[in-house]
This record gives sequence, C-alpha cells and structure tokens, in this order.
Amino acid sequence: MPQMLRWCIALLVIWNTVLVAAEDKSLARVAILTYEDETRTNNFQYMPASLTEAIDKSLQTKFEYVREDPAKSQAARQKLKPHGLLNAKEAVLYCTNNDVQILVFGRFQYDARRREIIVDTYISLGSVESFRHLKVRRNPTNATIFTLAERVADDIVAEMTLIAKEQAERAGKPKTTNEKITLEKEIPVTWTPKLYFVTVGMGAVQPLAALSDAYPATPMVAVSFNRLVWRNFYTGIFSEFSRFSGRETQNVNFHSNLTVLATTFNVGYAWFFGKDRWRMNTELGAGYYGSKFLVESEGANIYSRMFSNPVLRASTSLHFLIFNTLSIGVEAGYLQLVDDDATDALTAYALLNVGFVF
Repeated sequence: MPQMLRWCIALLVIWNTVLVAAEDKSLARVAILTYEDETRTNNFQYMPASLTEAIDKSLQTKFEYVREDPAKSQAARQKLKPHGLLNAKEAVLYCTNNDVQILVFGRFQYDARRREIIVDTYISLGSVESFRHLKVRRNPTNATIFTLAERVADDIVAEMTLIAKEQAERAGKPKTTNEKITLEKEIPVTWTPKLYFVTVGMGAVQPLAALSDAYPATPMVAVSFNRLVWRNFYTGIFSEFSRFSGRETQNVNFHSNLTVLATTFNVGYAWFFGKDRWRMNTELGAGYYGSKFLVESEGANIYSRMFSNPVLRASTSLHFLIFNTLSIGVEAGYLQLVDDDATDALTAYALLNVGFVF
C-alpha cells in the first residue's frame, strides 16, 4: 500500500505540472522594459526601477499572465536598439523575436521650466495597428513625485483591463483565474515584421497587338520571390512559363507553337493597410526570356528554332494574409518580349496567387 500511495502521489504531481504548463502556454507573455531616462541629469536615477516595480506589482495583483524574465527583456532590448525609444515597428519586431504578446515600455523627461517630470508609456500587442500611447503623466519635482509611479501603473492597469475585455469579447466570454483577469496569448496576423514573400500563381496570358493575330490566350504559371530591403521598397525575382498554340486556320497541315520561359529581376514598393493584413505591390523588372518556336505538319516537326532575348515587366498585385505565413492574392501585369529583329511582342497576364511569408 505505501508503494502504491507513493505512485499515486507522483502521478498527481506530474498531472498537476502538465496542467500548469498547458495553462501557461495559453497565457500572454508580458515584457516590461526599463523606462528610458531622458532627463539629462543624475537626479532621477531611482525612477526606472520604481516605475518598473510599481507596474509589475499592480499587474500581478489584477492579472494572470507570464512575465518575461527582466534580465532577458533588457538583453533583448539592447540587442534590438541600444539607445532611444522603440517605434511601433521596432516594438513589433521585439514581440516577434521574443515570443512576447504584450510589451510595456516608456520614457521620462524633465521639464526644467516647469520643474516637472513627464512620463510617456507605450503598449504594443505585437502589431503596428495595436500600438498604444497612453496618457502622458506630468508631476512636479516635489514630495508628490513618489506617487507618480503608482499613477503610471494605474494607467497601464486600466489599459490592460481594456485589452482583456477586447480579448473576452473575441472569445465570446470572459475568463478569470483565482479572481484575476486572464490575459490570453494572442498572436496577431500581420505582415510586419516579415521580410520575405514567395508566391506561386496560375492564370492566363493574352498576346496583344500583332501577336494576338497568331496566338490566342494561353495558361500561365509563375513563381516569385521578394525581400523588403528598405522601408517598403523590395527587390526580387519573377519567373513565368507559358506555351502559345497557333490559331486554327484553313490550312490544317501546318500548326505552330511558341514556348516561353521568362525571368526578370524586379524593384517594387509595397503598401500595407487594413490592420496590416492587406498588401499591394507595384513593381518593374527586366531580364531575359528563352523561347522555342516550333512548326508541325501532320505530327512531324518541320521547323524548330530556339532563341533568347531581353524582356521587360510591369505589374501590380493585391494580397490578403490569411494566417501568419500564408496569403492569397491576385496579380495583373505586362510582359514585353523583344525579338531578334528588335520588334516587340507585348502580352498581358492575370494570376491567382498563393503566398508564403516569413
């Protein structure tokens, strides 16, 4: 019996550990960064610690969440941006790199003319759209300054309560643990801060001008790879494959087809909107295409020629992010194929895309 009792106790301990671990995985990870001292004086060195302590104490009293280790938070902060306040995109990058769902940070300054401390507090929920600048707190540099940290903490608690309410409304009902408000782990679906975008598309390409007299519209497949390089500008590569079959004529003894494989190197600009879930690209590119022209008669090849020449491309596309790594979209564009005799063959195309974002 004692042996069986020990086994039962061990199983209960293991089961409780599993339940706690599962609960922790559903809780939001919160990082509280040390406030930036921008007073340009050594008279307020106590402020960063007192602000962080007051914020953590107030949050722990009312909310259920997992706090990121403070030492790890500061190390990640220094790695991302050693000096200066984080902006909205940098805050998103911090959250993404450190698996943090709620980031609290700020700064305090000294107004020498009014002899006041000014405190700015920011909260990021992992997306540019959810970046929040809380009420600016001002306090004279007298005995009441020691209550400033508590008032800043109260502002954060009020904002966190609003965040929890929004989460509860999305979930359909509020959740509490030990009479505390639960901050749920929610990972926003946004394009920021992902840099790489790969698409695979299928559609049709339509010859224009003189080329349309010889060939009708034909299916087309394409792949592209893009990388954001500066702000919203990106560079990338685009490849497409199509096979044009000659129009039927009264002379049924002859039939021609034209196979095209084109690759362009591109420069483009992306607009992000709709809570950072929509992306519109506009790009220009140039490269080369390889082609094979074939004439058949009664099943036999009577003429064949392979050649390659420059190609120009212009396109615009619209994409919607379904999940954090998957998008769907549409694309329309032009390809200008330069022939050996310096004549141009213009084609227009339209594609349905599936994209992979990382």
